[in-house]
Amino acid sequence: MLEISEGDIRKATLLAGSPKISMIELEAVMTVSERIKTARFPLSELHFSLENEKIVGVKGKILTSIPRADKASQKLVGITASSGKITAICTTDIQDELKGKILILRNSKELPLLMKQRPAGIILEEGSLLSHAAILAREAGIPAIVKVQDATRLIKSGDEIALDADNGTVSIRKPH
Repeated sequence: MLEISEGDIRKATLLAGSPKISMIELEAVMTVSERIKTARFPLSELHFSLENEKIVGVKGKILTSIPRADKASQKLVGITASSGKITAICTTDIQDELKGKILILRNSKELPLLMKQRPAGIILEEGSLLSHAAILAREAGIPAIVKVQDATRLIKSGDEIALDADNGTVSIRKPH
């Protein structure tokens, strides 16, 4: 029996030396994850038990708290969707030129079309590790953080920000 967590799915399918899972297993895990996410269960982790290309068990860890902004230091926190670090000017306007900028959105509805412009980083107020945005960011190698509470309210277009997706933090540096 193979135990795998939601966050390890990409690693398990791509890294040498990791447990390999078949496309059938991957599709089953993704389908169940999406159904759980759609039901809006407040889960921070999902763990799957797979046997003979079938899911034989699912365990979830309840999200006890949503990361909150540290208003005193102008630092926001969220959940890492794609690792990396970047300091750049940000935009909340999807009509802006995105290349080299950090894109900040409430949700990922428009993101698939915007990925062609190759933003330098992505910050979303909503989303999860298995959201479409998280998967797109990881595949493109773009640092991304999801579940950043009040990001579109606290960060304005033109602000310089340091996005540290390795640690799930965003530091706001107001323009001079």
